[in-house]
Amino acid sequence: MSTLVESAVGDAGPPVLKQAVLDLGLSWDDALCEPFLQLAAPLDEYILTPLRKEDAPRMLEVLNDGRVYPKLANVPHPYTPEHAAKWVPIQREQARASLAHLARSAIRDGLTTLPVHAIRHRSISSGCATWIGDVKFYVPDGSTTWQVGYLLDPAHWSKGVMTHAVRSLLSLLQRITVSRAENQEGRRLLEVKSSAYKGNEASVRVLQKAGFTLMSLPEQDDEARCKGAIPEYKLLYRL
Repeated sequence: MSTLVESAVGDAGPPVLKQAVLDLGLSWDDALCEPFLQLAAPLDEYILTPLRKEDAPRMLEVLNDGRVYPKLANVPHPYTPEHAAKWVPIQREQARASLAHLARSAIRDGLTTLPVHAIRHRSISSGCATWIGDVKFYVPDGSTTWQVGYLLDPAHWSKGVMTHAVRSLLSLLQRITVSRAENQEGRRLLEVKSSAYKGNEASVRVLQKAGFTLMSLPEQDDEARCKGAIPEYKLLYRL
């Protein structure tokens, strides 16, 4: 059994966690003792899982790709093994906390991240699920609004993978959110923010296809211009 699951459920045991995961419409991998979300056909060879320790080498490849890192905010370049050694445990701890929250709390206020976010491609021949990217839904410190950021191995661009991954996690987040606020009339149950640098219009299209609304253009990003930063598109999803 993975340490992630053991620490998440404690004395309650894996069956409690598994049932909580299944109740949300996720799937459960008995061999790895972890939740996963499978994208719908024809993209069903892609799954979302927690990040794993063995993902670090693939992360280095993708995050140092010249087609990827210029589009990312707050990611160091070059991305080194030392960066991965710090990042992976943080993400696993966040997944552990998220799983513990889902297993132990009927009221899901306080959830600040989703337990599945690592995108994997499963080989039909070998069955191995290789890390190819990430789609992270999270609530930043000091905020009450969800945000989403993502990256994908260029070998899997232009296949609809990221649009479907974002849609699938929005549906999961809606199920979690509705369970705590379904009786509050007149209240929007969910808001998710995202952004994309000027020049990354492909990312804007991904978000719009997933249901996001374009709120402002890079030309309107006065804050970025004042800081000498790259202007951004701002997008918002509302349920």
